[in-house]
Amino acid sequence: MNLSPKRKQQVLFLLVIIILLSVILIILATQMFSEPSSDHSTSVNTTTVSGDSQDVSSSPASDSSEDSKVDSSSSTAAVSDALSENISRADADTASPKSADAALSNDSDPIPPQSDQTQDETENEAKDNTGDSSQEPVSYPEMIISSDPSLYRYDDLVSDLEILKAQYADVVDVVSLTKTADGRDVYDIIIGDLQASKQILIHGGIHAREYMTSQLVMKQAVTFLEHLASDTDSYQDLSYRELLKDTALHIIPMVNPDGISISQLGLDSITTDEVRSALADIASMDERSLEDFSYLSAWKSNALGVDLNRCFDARWEEYVGTGHPSSDKYKGTMIGDAKEAKALIDLTNTYPLVRTISYHTAGPLIYSRFEQFNQTEETTAITDAWAKELSAATGYGIDENYNGVDAAGYKDWALSKKNIPSVTIEIGSGSSPVDPAQFGQVWEENQNVLELTLYGVTQSP
Repeated sequence: MNLSPKRKQQVLFLLVIIILLSVILIILATQMFSEPSSDHSTSVNTTTVSGDSQDVSSSPASDSSEDSKVDSSSSTAAVSDALSENISRADADTASPKSADAALSNDSDPIPPQSDQTQDETENEAKDNTGDSSQEPVSYPEMIISSDPSLYRYDDLVSDLEILKAQYADVVDVVSLTKTADGRDVYDIIIGDLQASKQILIHGGIHAREYMTSQLVMKQAVTFLEHLASDTDSYQDLSYRELLKDTALHIIPMVNPDGISISQLGLDSITTDEVRSALADIASMDERSLEDFSYLSAWKSNALGVDLNRCFDARWEEYVGTGHPSSDKYKGTMIGDAKEAKALIDLTNTYPLVRTISYHTAGPLIYSRFEQFNQTEETTAITDAWAKELSAATGYGIDENYNGVDAAGYKDWALSKKNIPSVTIEIGSGSSPVDPAQFGQVWEENQNVLELTLYGVTQSP
């Protein structure tokens, strides 16, 4: 069929239009029904939260995908707004299963978001609710003091104090007040709050050969702590916690560790050449021999020959004694002329002490006065009443011949110069060192002295 040139142009134009429409339809159909490419899948797995990009594959699965903004790009400029919305929804639906797969990658249930609670807090709460069956109660070695040894040495004390500090760390502190000439520590066991308004001092072992007092005082401390830890034990009508209310204890089992070591173990206990030399000089002045163990076992002073209980400001200048360093009765060249005695003076001047107990051997006897020298009527009345209570508890008599007491002792200074109600309790009978076989009876007589004293303080205004 012959067509005019004009007609031919019209047909060709129509064919071009048909072809273009066909191409457009094919492109649209391809975009609507084809699967997303791998690059596009990676793109939609990037979730924007508060402006920060976060990889969803590393996040816990959640139902918050509708709050996420999914960015996608199209390679075809001809895609309409409606088609773009459909593609975005399809990609968002794909993103959620990918997140769930990431959360389940360890074959476990997805972990829900933990709003205001951290995972550590949740784990701790779970332990509190269910208990940790793998954790067993801590057990501590038995202390040497608990076995009532026939000889309680300085090394035994140090070993027991290590256990004591660990076992009762919440209520106990152990400090060294000073270091002796032969390198030993004078330890203060502090039970209670050092800021307490009422504090009590109990000490033993100030005289070397009276070392049973160290064993007694240490056992009193340990037994008190055992009661305190029970939370149910009480003394009279007060729990042990109530006994310590606004009160602290200073317990010094061994004021004179060098002297005690000499009395118990002889010259072999001395660790320094300087002290060995000093002891040789002292023995020479005493006209005794260091080879004579009876001389060393009866030792009363510290390692430098100072009687520690003759170093205090209670008519010190009137006390004569030996006049030279000795195993006994040398007061030194001035008040506090020994590190161990100076430590007691400093402690007494530092803390608000309301009672002091000095343990000695041998009695049995209680000393509660000192020539009535300078102490107030109130101090005298409190001390006398307390001494009567102690006498009833221990069965010990109260010394009435207080004018005959040697001067310059710790109790005498605390009473006369510091106005602190104070007593000396002499334990055991016979000569010193006291026979170890007496310790059982001594313990029975003195086991409640600490509690009785604390109870009296709680009842005071």
